[in-house]
Amino acid sequence: MKNTSHDILSLIAHYEHEITEAAGMPISMVRFAASFFASVAVGLLLKFVPTAKGKHIYATVTGFALLYYPFGNGVFHLFVPTILTYLVMLQFQDYSATLSWIVNFTYLIGCHVAGASGEAWKQGNVDFTGAMMVLALKLITAGVSYQDGLKKPEELSPYQQRHRLTKMPSPLEWLSFTFASGNLLAGPYFELSDYLDFINRKGPWDPKSKQPSLASQYGAGALRFVKALCCLAVHLYFVKYFPVDTLTSDWFYTLSIPRRGAVMWIVAVVYRFKYYFAWAVSEAALIGSGFCFNGWDERGEAQWDRYCNTRIAKVELSASAAELPAHWNTCTGNFLRRYVYERLTPKGKKATFKTLLLTQLVAGIWHGLFPGYALFFATSAFMFESAKVIYRYEQGLPQRWRFLQTFPLWQFAKWIYTGFILNYSASAFLLLDFSVAFKTWNSVHFLGHFLMVAIIAVSMVNPPRKPRKKDASKAPGGQAVPPIETGPTVSDVTYTNGAGVSSPPLGEGNNALKTE
Repeated sequence: MKNTSHDILSLIAHYEHEITEAAGMPISMVRFAASFFASVAVGLLLKFVPTAKGKHIYATVTGFALLYYPFGNGVFHLFVPTILTYLVMLQFQDYSATLSWIVNFTYLIGCHVAGASGEAWKQGNVDFTGAMMVLALKLITAGVSYQDGLKKPEELSPYQQRHRLTKMPSPLEWLSFTFASGNLLAGPYFELSDYLDFINRKGPWDPKSKQPSLASQYGAGALRFVKALCCLAVHLYFVKYFPVDTLTSDWFYTLSIPRRGAVMWIVAVVYRFKYYFAWAVSEAALIGSGFCFNGWDERGEAQWDRYCNTRIAKVELSASAAELPAHWNTCTGNFLRRYVYERLTPKGKKATFKTLLLTQLVAGIWHGLFPGYALFFATSAFMFESAKVIYRYEQGLPQRWRFLQTFPLWQFAKWIYTGFILNYSASAFLLLDFSVAFKTWNSVHFLGHFLMVAIIAVSMVNPPRKPRKKDASKAPGGQAVPPIETGPTVSDVTYTNGAGVSSPPLGEGNNALKTE
């Protein structure tokens, strides 16, 4: 038996070495990819575990195994915030929200610093800090929601009411929620209340209610998996020609300013496809397990987008930066909105630009303490604000000029602006180093910052015209003007917390919003 085990391990090591040599990837990435693809099969099998207790055990054991293979002993770091957060909830429910934030962000930042995670990821390596990032969101939401359980329902928003926890999860439920069949490999985060309903077959998963067919489920999962493979192929092909180092190469500085801007755009897009791949695989696993089921649409077809984390066309072809968080890393965007932005807004008050900036800085710290992250997320606050200003100017157009809102040339100009400032800003996220990012921005004379600040400054000197009711409701010929889809997100600083204007509701596991 001992020799057999040794032979199996030797065979695995042999294949790992061959794949590493053939693909030119670090061993950590090869193991991560293997676990990642295996998580889809693990998710499919979860559906066939008959009891809730069995599902919890299965999710815990398989989740730990899928994480241990690529991360080794690093996976044991995950137990520290997991146990501490559970103890906080158990002993200090009155303060579980604040203490959960302190425990998880402190330990996460420590791991980021100790492991220099940003540099490791930049070089193509992976470590447990990525899993720790997802875990931090999950544990914080649980701690906050458990403290919400002490409040009266009328003191909470509809979203908070749906996810408040009035009962402490058992240790097994907690570990199952933590490891969740490999969910920590790439996310997304999800609410503990949703997870327990899924395991216990309540709510949308109640067998007494209408359930989707296996053909619908597996078909949707297969499409996500094919999408993932296509995104991986795009990334692997183009990254050979446009790696991040392109932005610091001598060749880059021989280009004209417009071409430098174009190269910034291309490099950022190439690297986004790596994330599109990862999130599509995660979605395939969640669909396979059934957890991604999100009810039925108006045509009676099953929806599998409860934890849809990205919509490629909506990101790459967006004509407004305000739409981006509704289609890019939407689950993290949901966390930032529900657990940072809204909770920083006093009840009955409007959120301010300061609230938006603080929210974006939290996102930067969550990624790590590298200056590039702070630069990107601070800049993104101005990006969202400038998009909001453009939207307000559009809404304030006199009736006779309303056609400009959908005029093709104007839409194209907005797409160019949005694409440029997004990918210009993203260069700091990719480069990480403060001086290198500044040098890259300076290579185009900080044009992105100039445009964003100029738009905001113009609105301060000449505020957008407030639309008249008849302008807002009627188009030429007496036709109603359809609402402009802007995808208000954390950038929508017209949000009022509490009485008055309420935040447009987020779909479950979906950050896509529309202006009413």
